[in-house]
Amino acid sequence: MTPSSSLSKLRLFAEFLAKNIAARLGIYTDDYSEQAQLLRELKYQGYLDYNLAEMFHSIRKAGNNAVHKGEGTTRDALQNLRFAHQLSVHFFRVFKNRDFKPGAFQIPPNPENATSELKNSLNEARTQILNLQGKVKDVEKLTQEEIAKRKQAEEESAKAWKELDEALELAQQTEEQAKQEVVLYEEELKRIQQKGSEQTEKEVQQTIENSKEAASQVELTEADTRKLIDQQLSDAGWEVESTEIRFSKGVRPEAAKNKAIAEWSTDSGPADYVLFVGLKAVGIIEAKKQTLDVSGAIDQAKRYSKDFKTHDSCELVGGAWGDFVIPFVFSTNGRPFLRQMETQSGIWFCDLRRSKNLRRPLRNQVTAYLFASLN
Repeated sequence: MTPSSSLSKLRLFAEFLAKNIAARLGIYTDDYSEQAQLLRELKYQGYLDYNLAEMFHSIRKAGNNAVHKGEGTTRDALQNLRFAHQLSVHFFRVFKNRDFKPGAFQIPPNPENATSELKNSLNEARTQILNLQGKVKDVEKLTQEEIAKRKQAEEESAKAWKELDEALELAQQTEEQAKQEVVLYEEELKRIQQKGSEQTEKEVQQTIENSKEAASQVELTEADTRKLIDQQLSDAGWEVESTEIRFSKGVRPEAAKNKAIAEWSTDSGPADYVLFVGLKAVGIIEAKKQTLDVSGAIDQAKRYSKDFKTHDSCELVGGAWGDFVIPFVFSTNGRPFLRQMETQSGIWFCDLRRSKNLRRPLRNQVTAYLFASLN
């Protein structure tokens, strides 16, 4: 199966899942012909938090590109397959078993004819899953024991996917059978909707509370978090794609373009993102896993501001301001701001142009704040 066909099937899965959820809440109607519209309603109702909504949108957008343009990489397919897994686990916890403990997500095995780039992508994904499980300490510096664990994970995933392939072969469907199943599913949605519409307001609110509890248990790898941050930056008007728009791939700032370039080289290591308005470097973003302290990560971003290096056509916006040459630093883990988890959520920010400025959670969009501050 090609990446584009995988993405198109994932899009169909996500559409049916969203319809099923809406029906269980008693709000599904034929008026929601567009997936984006239905997702907005589910978010408005309080069922979807920011991250869950963005996972759905990631699958939707990648699926649309696959269906209409034939676009999609193996990395895209793998990332959105993991999002689909997370959304499925969340659904099961809300409507079936709130204490459900899923097994680890299984990365597909390396194809025999896989390119070195594909093998590296799959191995990196396996390592991040092990890191999430606490079996690997440092994704960048693997010990021999950790390499052995990754090899074991690859063998386990190969076995699991082989069993899945065998099961799918036994359940081969004709195109006509697949169409018939869609018709039957739509009929089932009507029955679910009827039952959902008979719920009391209290029962609906309990489902929404269950969804919020289940959403707090969603586990994201660093790659998952990067994908969500990419989407937030893209929505705010930045040209971004952290796997491709990277310093190591020769990407540099360009006049009249707002770019978020990943892994920009500094004297103290690569900065996760450097924000360029045209040729001028104006901000640094430090991206963290969801379990880590966002407020504290500002210190790392400040260090990159001190140790920033200009390359090729890159320019500084002004300064220096004491030891700092990049004026604005941010840290985030992709999670929306929650007062009860203040230092572990939201976008934290510090304006380094004045030494007395303190770090704080930022409620405005990054782009809006930057442009207001620079003008």
